[in-house]
Amino acid sequence: MNFSVLIRTHNRHHSLKLALDSVLRQKYLPREVFVLDDLNQDTVKKLINDFKKKKEISFQYINTRNEFNSLKNLNLISTKCSSEYLAFLDDDDTWHEKYLDEANKLLKNFDIIYSNYYEVINNVKRNFYIKKKKFKENILSNNGYIISNLVVKKKTFHDLECFDHTLNSSADKDFYLKAIKKNKPVGFINKFYVNYFIDRLDMKHNWSNDKKKILIATIFFYKKYFFKIGIILNIRMILKIIKLILKL
Repeated sequence: MNFSVLIRTHNRHHSLKLALDSVLRQKYLPREVFVLDDLNQDTVKKLINDFKKKKEISFQYINTRNEFNSLKNLNLISTKCSSEYLAFLDDDDTWHEKYLDEANKLLKNFDIIYSNYYEVINNVKRNFYIKKKKFKENILSNNGYIISNLVVKKKTFHDLECFDHTLNSSADKDFYLKAIKKNKPVGFINKFYVNYFIDRLDMKHNWSNDKKKILIATIFFYKKYFFKIGIILNIRMILKIIKLILKL
């Protein structure tokens, strides 16, 4: 099986290098890596050129020119991937060296793979085990479905219409919800093979402290699912929105 890795980056040269190093250390190497840079940074170009010299993998730099949001850019570039499977990694996260090897074993029986991961805060790791897998359990919260722990068959990714780039947030969780709604076979790596850096996340998503933007993002997501769920969840959605309004 062949993997294409897609990494979106935004002004995080040092953490991007760590992410790329973790890809290069994979026991089961991918065929190619696409780095999507929305700032056209010379430092990122130089970094990718340095990785190209190692020749174990094809590294490609993509200047996305900030024309679309990062999710739409991922969707567009995924069509250029030559591999059967896609693996996504954010520029401030890293993989264990056996991550793709383990995914490769499971993809014989599944179209989509998610891995448990470590939440890393100030260099302290906390196990995050994906336990809640039902549709209704993931409407009000994200129980472990992020971009950096997703591996998916390219055809399945497009059958599910890729990431919903119109959502301000929760597009990662939304992809999982679409998959189980369409009865796509989803498997899980029970080992903690992804490092998800919460402290870096807080720095890169300043809007996470913007209560108005959080409210707008929540409304967009709930609007999409309001008529796809029962009345109890609808009530809980409305109550959550009211609480966010009260915090403004």
